[in-house]
Amino acid sequence: MKINELVPNVLNPRHTEVDTPERAVAALMRKMPTKILALARDITEFGLDPSSLPIVVDEGEYFVALEGNRRVAALLLIDNPELIELDQDLHAAFEALRRENVLPAEVVCVVFDEREEADHWLELRHTGQNEGAGIVPWGAPEQNRFRRNRGSQTDAAMRFADAMRTLYPDEIDFLQDVDKVESDMSTTLGRVIQNPTRKAQFGFEQKDGVMYVRNDPDDMLPLLERLFRDLASGTENVTNLRDRNYLDNYMVKILREVPHESHRLPSVVSVDEWIAEHGALDEAGSDQGETSGDPDAPESRTRNRRRRRREEKHIFQGLVLSHVDIRVSDVLKEAQKLYIETSPNLTAIMLRVVLDLASSSFYLHLGRTNSENTDFKVKIKSCADKVDHAVTDPELRRARELISSDGALSFRTMNGYVHDLDSGPLVHDVRVLSAAYAPLLRKMDEYIRDNPKT
Repeated sequence: MKINELVPNVLNPRHTEVDTPERAVAALMRKMPTKILALARDITEFGLDPSSLPIVVDEGEYFVALEGNRRVAALLLIDNPELIELDQDLHAAFEALRRENVLPAEVVCVVFDEREEADHWLELRHTGQNEGAGIVPWGAPEQNRFRRNRGSQTDAAMRFADAMRTLYPDEIDFLQDVDKVESDMSTTLGRVIQNPTRKAQFGFEQKDGVMYVRNDPDDMLPLLERLFRDLASGTENVTNLRDRNYLDNYMVKILREVPHESHRLPSVVSVDEWIAEHGALDEAGSDQGETSGDPDAPESRTRNRRRRRREEKHIFQGLVLSHVDIRVSDVLKEAQKLYIETSPNLTAIMLRVVLDLASSSFYLHLGRTNSENTDFKVKIKSCADKVDHAVTDPELRRARELISSDGALSFRTMNGYVHDLDSGPLVHDVRVLSAAYAPLLRKMDEYIRDNPKT
């Protein structure tokens, strides 16, 4: 089309309905004068955007723009600054553009016969992402990758996130938190990790765009999991972390988990060098299979990847109780939402509560009475004896050791989590108790399933 064949839409959703194309241009200029001027300047310098063509409909004398009204308005004003009344500065600006005489001779458009035919495409373009069918804008990480804004907080955060993906490719839950923080809170993450004083303690340094590690990445993972989990879950929000004192106090807590200096590497190494020598961390127990014997073969490098023992993030992680009383199942699900590492007191209390409720439900299924007044230790031992009367099940070995123990993880200790003001559960202890008693809870649930009430 030639420019004078195009007119803006008088029914443009960007403004109220008007009765002439000139008033449509005027309405757009009232709403966004500086933006349309900026668009006009961009057109005269670079031409029209070839990645997005105007959509027009043939309505006789003119082609009416259904998509691209701002571009049409900018073109018309460059072609004729007298088209509508402009203030002095705007008129002078468009007049200067007109004198440059760089307008395109033609405008490539997509033509529809009826307005309704274009509705779907207009809706996708202007009503959000539409689950991915519409325009998905770039966030801060994508913009930074494109612009390569070296040295910015976003750039530092992205390089840090990339290092996490390189070092811990099999930590699915952790990497989900990494992705979320990079997408939604990259500036905040950059602020956390860029402080020069904290860098030395933190164990990760960036220099000339390269990420270096000072501590064994295996030892650092629990600390990193907490940092990204706090940010991704909203436990630590952007507003709080903008406050310097709050951020300093938060990092003091985080940095308590940095391994002792004796665990540091002999010298700093780049992430790529570390991976080349040690391989990425892999999940415990994964079967890497046979290799060809060639140390340079891909399968050999996979074989040499280090494995670490995976630790539970939640009590009774992965356990599902489908046959006990429904309230027990609900309490378990709620308890499993808590993080052991950040809430050791709550998870210790809830571990004790779940064991008590589950054993009470088991007692009721067996037709026993007075379970509420039965000693907690006696009740749990009775449940274990019922599901494993021969005392031969190896999965229950650790639970039976703890049931008969008077040591640090005895029933007295678990009772103290609820009733003793001086009891302070350790993260490690909660994980040990959870791992020991989860098989017992599962077997109690299976017993109820396999022995229905008559």
